Amino acid sequence: MVELQLRIGPKGQVVIPKFIREKLGIEPGGHVVVELRGSELVIRRGTNVTELLKWLEETRVPVASRVSRFSLEDETIEAIP
Repeated sequence: MVELQLRIGPKGQVVIPKFIREKLGIEPGGHVVVELRGSELVIRRGTNVTELLKWLEETRVPVASRVSRFSLEDETIEAIP
């Protein structure tokens, strides 16, 4: 575990050291999540929107392949088990 004491800037900003940003893949313009856990402040890597979209494209299954019958008249969908 790495533990560092960082200085808070005049606007309340904290700079995440370069070696940590590189290790976690945090790039300029990226996001982090800040969470308050009791008396601790936890900063973790946020979701990269580009990575999320790529994952969705790779893992999604078209609705047509999961539905055996769809009817607009009676508004029913029968899913393939």
